[in-house]
Amino acid sequence: GLVAEVQQLLREAHDPELSREMRSDALLSAVSNGHIEVVELLLSAGVDLEHRGANMQSTALMIASLQGSVAIVQLLLDCGADLQATRFPNQTAMTIAAEKGNVEVLDLLLERSGLDYNNGTEENKSFLELLLRRAAYYGRVEVVRLLAARSVALDRPDLKGLTALTWAAMGVNAGETTALLLQLCPGVLEHMSHLGETALIVAARDYKVEVVRVLLQHGAFVIHQNNDGDTALHKVCQYYWRNRTLVIQ
Repeated sequence: GLVAEVQQLLREAHDPELSREMRSDALLSAVSNGHIEVVELLLSAGVDLEHRGANMQSTALMIASLQGSVAIVQLLLDCGADLQATRFPNQTAMTIAAEKGNVEVLDLLLERSGLDYNNGTEENKSFLELLLRRAAYYGRVEVVRLLAARSVALDRPDLKGLTALTWAAMGVNAGETTALLLQLCPGVLEHMSHLGETALIVAARDYKVEVVRVLLQHGAFVIHQNNDGDTALHKVCQYYWRNRTLVIQ
C-alpha cells in the first residue's frame, strides 16, 4: 500500500539533504490528505517540522489544524512542532483552527500552549481575545463557547473599539453566534465602537439580516446614532442606495 511505497522511496534516497527535503515535502502532502500512517512513518524517519515547501506558506501543523485532524496535530506536537509559527496574514495554527471551527484541535492547541486568560500576560490575553473575535466573525459557535469556558472576556474591545459581538455583526452566518454572545454577556449589546457604532448599526450597514433580527429580539436600541448621526435605519437606506442597481434588478 501507500506506506510500503513511501518506505521504498525512503530506502532509495541516497543524497541525505535531498532525502530530508523529500521527506519534508512528503509530510506536507500526507498531512493534507490525512494519511496518518504515512505521517507517523515520515516523523520516525526525521523531517523538518517547520518545512513549508516551494509554493506553500503553511507548516504541517497549520495544515493539520486547518483539516481538523486531532490525531495528526497530536503527533506533530509530540514531535515538537512550533505552535507560534506564523503565515500571512499573521495566522498561527490556533487562529486557523478558530476560524475553521475545529474546536477539538483548538482545545488541544490551547492545552499544549499553556495559555491561561486568568493568569496570563496582557499579550496572551490579547491573543485569546483575537481568537474569540475571529471565531465570532466566522460564526464558529462552539469555538466561542470553548473560549468563553476558558474565561476569555467577551466584552473587551480591540484597538478600534470592536467587541466580539461587533465582529459577529460584520461576519459570516453569525446569527447563532450573536445569540450566544448576548446570552453569555448581555451587557455588550449597546457597546459603541470608536465610531459610535453599536452592533445593530454595523449589522444594518452590512445588511446582515439574521444578525439584525437577533439583536432586535434582544432589545437593541434602533434609534441610537453613531458619531455621524446615522442610525441603523439610515444604514439600511444607505445600503439600498449603494446597491440600487441590484435592488432594481
